[in-house]
Order: sequence, then C-alpha cells, then structure tokens
Amino acid sequence: MLISCNSPTTKPIPFFIPFAFDKQKWQEDSLACNGYRKSIIDSILLHKSHFLYKVNVDTFLFYLGGYHKTQEYNDEKHYYYWFESGFHCNTDLKNPTYYRLAFENEPFFVVIACRKDNIITTIALGVP
Repeated sequence: MLISCNSPTTKPIPFFIPFAFDKQKWQEDSLACNGYRKSIIDSILLHKSHFLYKVNVDTFLFYLGGYHKTQEYNDEKHYYYWFESGFHCNTDLKNPTYYRLAFENEPFFVVIACRKDNIITTIALGVP
C-alpha cells in the first residue's frame, strides 16, 4: 500500500509592483548599507496605496524578504526593515551592545503593519 500526503503550497499570489523593483538587490542589501534600499524607498512610499488593503502581508514579505524586528500593537503586527545606512553599517553585528545601540537610536526603518487577517494597513517610515 502506498500512502502519501500533499502539503499545501506556500507560494504567494503574484502581484504587480508599480515601479522598478529588484527583489535580489533588495534582499542582498538587508542592512541597507549598499544604497539600494534608500534608492527604492521613495517609490515604495509613493505607491503605498497600491498595497494597502489589497495585498496579503505574506505575499508582500515574500518579495521584501526577511525583516529585522516585529512588534505587536493591539490588533496589528508591525514589521521593521532597514532602509538607510547608519552606524550599524560600520559595526560588528556580532557585538550585541553595538547592534542594540544602533537599532534603538537610528530612525532608519520602513514599517509595514498588518491586521490579524494579514491585510496590510500601513506602510510608513518609523522607529522601533
């Protein structure tokens, strides 16, 4: 007897990004030290209405890749991404004191927030 099971696919629903976006460059610049994130952040903020209440956060995170911090506020979850170089680019990130200092004191983040149903409600610049 052959027994098998199918696992659900986790592929995100494709969606159109209304500006030039290089997923590989964005993900390679995870700390925003190479300049790509700074060059693209204005386009993300300019077109944020394209994503709000229309794109599932799991799909959005598939394209933006890993985030550096999350926080829960009431019924929303906030994801933080580096978008501009700063002290952290000149620091050994293996040293948690330096990393924590840079993380808490430099407002170089884009924040993506979503409701419990994973619908994106906010894309804004902010601090952790």
